[in-house]
Amino acid sequence: MCTKAFFCAFVICVLLCKSETDFVQAIFFAQTLWFVLCGKLKNPQSGHRSNNKHTQTLFIHFLMSSSLSHVATNLAGRNCVITGASSGIGHCIAQTFGRLGMNMAILARSEDKLQVLARECHQLSPQPIQVHVIPTDMSDKQSVDSSVDTITQVFDHKVHYLINCAGVMENRSCSVVESDADDWENTLMVNLVNTMRLTQKLSRMIVESKDQGAIVNIGSMSGTMVGSGVPAYYASKHGIRAFSHNLYDEIRSQGTKVSVIEPGMVNTPMISSSGTLDPSKMIQTSDIADAVLYVLTSSPTVCPVEIVLRPQRPVRKD
Repeated sequence: MCTKAFFCAFVICVLLCKSETDFVQAIFFAQTLWFVLCGKLKNPQSGHRSNNKHTQTLFIHFLMSSSLSHVATNLAGRNCVITGASSGIGHCIAQTFGRLGMNMAILARSEDKLQVLARECHQLSPQPIQVHVIPTDMSDKQSVDSSVDTITQVFDHKVHYLINCAGVMENRSCSVVESDADDWENTLMVNLVNTMRLTQKLSRMIVESKDQGAIVNIGSMSGTMVGSGVPAYYASKHGIRAFSHNLYDEIRSQGTKVSVIEPGMVNTPMISSSGTLDPSKMIQTSDIADAVLYVLTSSPTVCPVEIVLRPQRPVRKD
């Protein structure tokens, strides 16, 4: 009976998934359905095998929550470029992509940190993957151009996704009058100018892949508002938001998604570690990774052009 259930589940998965879904993925879903159909999943409350009613509930929940139509967009084996990958949001996204079996070019200034991350991604991946460590200074256009050349070579001109996470912030206590203009230039070069430069150079490969590619820019809620302090940071985030919308309008008809994700306070090294903030109440880097996956796996008929994420609760300590 269970053997027949496994075979039926496997056939169902193959029929529901699109042709590019690989054989291993179909087996995974079939095995999960087999456990459910044969009542081999234990009831979390009683610890006993599921009864028929509980099994039926789990089966329905599985079909609804697995989003097989989205799973059909198989991320495993696709090529992705991640900037700012050595820490924070970019680091978490790289680990997430590693678990999905995606090939990556990871960019940041610290080669040592990137090497550690590359080893982690290899260990997390369910299959052999490529993880290319490319030290890059996003404040230097020559470094950016050199990295583009390397990416083009290692991926043989085929890139599916670009996730721009690199970002810096000038001294947050400085006003416009008191700020150092050199700090402004560094912030604008990293957060906006060279992010645009890298995107412009890679976007052609993403579009030409003709494989529902995506460009995701990690912006900030600072790009939707204004306030005192960090003037260059505000300007850069407003700029990346406008650039994202501009690029979306330009390449949307070619099937490439462009999205800007604008989170509030995220629990990363960039946020001040002052005693007035509660990191547990901040947005977590895994929340951003989930939002990126939503963009990458969304239906071909829709593009989440702008996603604003806010902490559920006030982040200041009571």
